[in-house]
Amino acid sequence: LVAAAAFLLHHGAQNCGDADGWTSLHYACRVGLTSIVERLLDQGADIECKDALHGYTPLMVGATHGHKEVVQGLLRRGAVKSTLSKHGRNATDCARLWGRADVK
Repeated sequence: LVAAAAFLLHHGAQNCGDADGWTSLHYACRVGLTSIVERLLDQGADIECKDALHGYTPLMVGATHGHKEVVQGLLRRGAVKSTLSKHGRNATDCARLWGRADVK
């Protein structure tokens, strides 16, 4: 998986999105792949990119899915906790909404 990610990054995929605007960073945050998140950020992935559907940032996605290590890493790297989705929710709101109150 890391080799595949390295190949894609080498070819400029760090900020490419799918039809819903999800980038590789969104997906890595969704499944809790901390090492991939770090690598994507090292290669210039946009830490504040929002998806097209809900306006979720990678931080919101990580919080929604309860990945504390990912959330902490994103915050250390400068993710903005107060950014709002299209529904007016920030990352903390997203975590609470999905029963992840322990993710801060």
